[in-house]
Amino acid sequence: MLGIEITDEAGVHDIPDRSARIARDATGLRFIWLELTQHCNLRCRHCYTTSSPAKPHNDIDWLGLLVEAKALGCEGVQFIGGEPLTHPKVQEYVTFAGENGFADIEIFSNAALLSEEMCRLMSKFGARLATSFYSADARKHDAITLTEGSFARTVAGIELALEHDIPIRVGLINLEDEGQAAVRDDIQETIGYLERLGVSRQRIGIDNVRPVGRGSKITPFVSQSETLCGGCWKGTLAVSFDGNCYPCIFSRHKNVGNIRTSTLSEIVTSAALTDFRIAYAEEAIARTINADCTPECNPAGCSPVCAPADPSPCNPWGCGPLCTPGTPSCIPGNGCRPSDECPPHTCPPRTN
Repeated sequence: MLGIEITDEAGVHDIPDRSARIARDATGLRFIWLELTQHCNLRCRHCYTTSSPAKPHNDIDWLGLLVEAKALGCEGVQFIGGEPLTHPKVQEYVTFAGENGFADIEIFSNAALLSEEMCRLMSKFGARLATSFYSADARKHDAITLTEGSFARTVAGIELALEHDIPIRVGLINLEDEGQAAVRDDIQETIGYLERLGVSRQRIGIDNVRPVGRGSKITPFVSQSETLCGGCWKGTLAVSFDGNCYPCIFSRHKNVGNIRTSTLSEIVTSAALTDFRIAYAEEAIARTINADCTPECNPAGCSPVCAPADPSPCNPWGCGPLCTPGTPSCIPGNGCRPSDECPPHTCPPRTN
């Protein structure tokens, strides 16, 4: 197969043989999601894990998984849930990741339980915070979380993180309850509110509800391509609260093993995961090309991404198709490596 040429504002980039590139990037483990628990202090209408205060913590050996992941060369980890800050050992896990060379550590939290102690720990190890936010109107926000007072507690958590200079990104979720015009107005108002709190506009993204968990009641499943962002074939893996493993946190239709019955290495090298990655790589790349999209843009338009941001220069083919408009498009687990010698790219503003 001949190489591919992709043209963008920086010029023409000669891309190596696609099959060889896919074979390289569709192996190993670069980034892992650890869903520490299904327990959560909120009960959001669209939760992809159907989490709630009634759900218990499970007995997964998360520390052992971090050891295995590091041995496999994993560089990035995101602690997610449920609400990871409800897990009694979350600080131990963050400390281990920080002391054992994980280059990118992120906690995906509703921020309502963020404490001074946790902020100091995150600052010590350079961990990032990611959170979801639903409206500048407290009543609308709480109506989505189904938890009175959650707006105030999440805002307090965001402010606390900013006080400690913790890098933070915020995802706005488009539930489309009030029609497109009202949704657009509310999103713009919410973006302005977050900016006034001190969140950088470049760290605010917009996503639609994924058809996973309770979200499937709001957005029915249509196809894999409309559910996934296009990057979950590049060395990523999600380990769920019950031990099941998926190529990413939203690809729960494809179970590739369970950590209670297999080692992490066995799952990462399994035919089930490798076959999914290779097949989905072809699908995602074809979708990008057919959409006449710039290499770093996501044709499905889904953002924010679920992995930590990475400002490193990278190859534009390797960067796509994940990005948030106006921000560096590179993330761990999406093929971006500092050794790729080309300038960083940003996703151009959306026109639709």
